[in-house]
Parts: sequence; C-alpha cells; structure tokens
Amino acid sequence: MVARQAVANRYAEGLGDIVKAARNLGGGRSAWAQYAIETPKRDGLKAHLGEKGIPSVIYYVKPLHSQIAYRDYPRTPTGLAVSEGLPKRILCLPMHPYLSEADQDRIIETIRNYIGSNSAHVAAA
Repeated sequence: MVARQAVANRYAEGLGDIVKAARNLGGGRSAWAQYAIETPKRDGLKAHLGEKGIPSVIYYVKPLHSQIAYRDYPRTPTGLAVSEGLPKRILCLPMHPYLSEADQDRIIETIRNYIGSNSAHVAAA
C-alpha cells in the first residue's frame, strides 16, 4: 500500500491543479485499487492517452442507482444530477505498486499537455 500511496501522491501533486484528482482526506487510508480523475474532456483524454500508449479505463459507466440491481429502490423526485453526471467525467489512470517514476512523469506530462492544449481545465475542488 505504501508504493500505491506514493503513486497516488505524485498523481495528485502533478495533476491536482488541472483536473479533479483523487486524494486521501482526513487521515484516511486507501488501497488505491484504481486512481480516478475527473475532467469534462474524459473521452478525448482517454483517446489521447491510448494514442500515446498509456492505458486508461472507464470503470463507472452508469451511476449505481441506474444499475439493474437497484431498479426497485426508491429514487428522489428531483433526480440525482451529480451521480448521473460523474460517470461521463471519470477516468482511471494506471495504478500499481511497480509503476516507475519515469512512467508516472510521462503519464502526468501527457495529461497536462492534452488539458493545456484543449482548454479542458477544471479547477480542483
């Protein structure tokens, strides 16, 4: 977990000013099974990363309340706008304990170059 935390810290530091980057808050711990970022240009960024040989994954295609297993649960009358919008903006980056610093730097630089050249900037929350 220490190595994964180090990768997550580098991503957060390198990307946190241009995308919403995952962070541990309040002293919590994470196993960092995935590292998710949020950007309105998710699909374009995913394609760009693929062109550069960098894998990325969209794990969360539908919000939980839209899944078949939850179809019989009550819904709010006004909808769940945040839950419905997030799956369109979340992209998971390479995350494993053996990801070299050079690879991390390449991933960060590739994302920064894409975001900067496509005006896809999102201030971190």
